[in-house]
Amino acid sequence: MNRDRFRFPEAPDAIKLYIIDAASKPIARYTVRSSNLNTSGFLLALLQDISNGSIQVPWNGSLPHFEMYWLWLISHQVKTTSELKRTITNNHTGGQRTMPGITTKEDYADLLRCWEIGLTFKDTCFMDMIASSIIDRLRAWAETTPSTSSPPFIYALLSELVRSIYSRSSPETPIRRLIVDAVAYFGRNGDFVHFASEVGYPMEFVKEVMLALGKRKEMLETLALGGGGQPKSILKQSSGGGAKVVRFGTEQQGGGGGSSDRVQKEVFAENECAYHLHTEVGAPCWRTSV
Repeated sequence: MNRDRFRFPEAPDAIKLYIIDAASKPIARYTVRSSNLNTSGFLLALLQDISNGSIQVPWNGSLPHFEMYWLWLISHQVKTTSELKRTITNNHTGGQRTMPGITTKEDYADLLRCWEIGLTFKDTCFMDMIASSIIDRLRAWAETTPSTSSPPFIYALLSELVRSIYSRSSPETPIRRLIVDAVAYFGRNGDFVHFASEVGYPMEFVKEVMLALGKRKEMLETLALGGGGQPKSILKQSSGGGAKVVRFGTEQQGGGGGSSDRVQKEVFAENECAYHLHTEVGAPCWRTSV
């Protein structure tokens, strides 16, 4: 058994999590405070059978993916496997923590797998934090990248991963709405063609993306018409070369800066809680409860 993957100072209520494979063979051991398990319905149930300060946790995935969830248990942080590796290495060597850097398609795939991990461990708070992390990263990408390219998130949506999520969710599931809305918001024509023509993508996914595209087109046209004159929308870079700005309305006549020229900075997923599970049960958002 790969014992004690990571060693951290133990608290009085520390317990051991023995990770067991499909053959009930222990493959790793982690330390966590029992009080940190209160967001996981699955682990709380296992606590009823605690023995000698330890519980056995069935797991059929990779250890690096479990470690993303373990980090959440001990720190309420969301990190991908590559970010976690940098954090653990620096903590053990005494070096400075490295900044997360650019979020890659592999990072986004990790985050979507984390959502499935949250489903397995019945941890809706963790799942909501995953959704927020994806949204934050996509917003950061939009602030620094020209709108002529697709974010790595789009390329993380391989057919196998999309099928897995769709097989464990319904059209009303927030993560599905987030995926679909992100594709409609950030995707390019080539992306839509790929999803529609590539073998393996659920037909539900393709239909939901097309529907979201139609709704987004109607929304943009409505905003443009609201400014008066001929409808239009202009995408431009800010003076600093960063944020995408959407200008709705008419060209300013006479070169002035009158009130008829409406400028609105478009923000992806402005109502972040619309992609959270806590809204379904009337619970507070993780931003106020964690």
